[in-house]
Amino acid sequence: MEKKESAKLMKAYFKQLKKLEALKTLDARLRFALKDLRELRDTNWVPRRKVEEAKTIQEIHDDIQAEEDRKAGRKVSKPKREKSASNLATVTDDGWETVPTSGVVRKPAASDKREKKAASPPPQAGGAFGAFALMNEKKKKKKDKDGDEKKKKKKKSSKESLTEFAAEEAAAEADAFDEAAYKATCRACINEYMSIEQVDEVVACARDELPKKGGPDKLSLLAGAALDLALDGKERDRVRVAPLLVELAGKGVLASSHLEEAFAAPLEFLADVVIDAPKAVEWLGDVLKALVAADCCGVAFLAEPPAAVAEQGDEALEVYGKFKAHVGA
Repeated sequence: MEKKESAKLMKAYFKQLKKLEALKTLDARLRFALKDLRELRDTNWVPRRKVEEAKTIQEIHDDIQAEEDRKAGRKVSKPKREKSASNLATVTDDGWETVPTSGVVRKPAASDKREKKAASPPPQAGGAFGAFALMNEKKKKKKDKDGDEKKKKKKKSSKESLTEFAAEEAAAEADAFDEAAYKATCRACINEYMSIEQVDEVVACARDELPKKGGPDKLSLLAGAALDLALDGKERDRVRVAPLLVELAGKGVLASSHLEEAFAAPLEFLADVVIDAPKAVEWLGDVLKALVAADCCGVAFLAEPPAAVAEQGDEALEVYGKFKAHVGA
């Protein structure tokens, strides 16, 4: 029912209908009708309920008999109908006779045509009245033509507006950033490195896979996935984090801005992490010290504590001060 070339328009159209369903100011009957229409499209325009057709009395008897035969385990027999000699009536086993209506249409005779033609003579176009009628006819035709043109323009304008709306919706969906999917790819990439220690695999992921999910500014999440292992990972993985980030910075995958932004999240919750892992300040600080020593980034971004840290109070500020002291900021 739907054509391929109009798929985007139909998608946009039904998206607007779905919004109308949730509009409480709209009449409930209309909202349910819109919902039924949308669900009918979801089922490929196949009704959920079979449309019942009217049955004759004999068909009802046949259905009841067939149901009784099935329950009794007997073979269901088809109803037998006999035709009368006139071939017009159908006689059933119970004696009922059904006479179909005739579909024969009488063809009018030539005399009927002549009488009809004589009864309604054609209008005369002569005289002042005929000229006036002709002028009115021309005006009516012009008015109808103008109305058709306006309808065509209105229809074209509506279609163009809907096309523009569909294009805007498609662009918005393309621009939407799925942070959860991006982070999942980053974690999988870092975990693979911890298993095989092939930094080229991480570089390939950063240059081939991640650009499909987000822009270059999102690469700080890749560095953040590595820093998560520095705080939550095993010792053998923790010591590999700093060398990995140094290599990625050396290959031009990560810029200093990516690394500095990646430290923002763990620093914000560092006071909570220290409760369960007292050495968290040292683990995270050692990674930053290695990056500074390799000239991958600086410590100027630590000059002032982030607003999120300051809002947590003196305890969080104290942990932040210990981190700065550990890295020599």
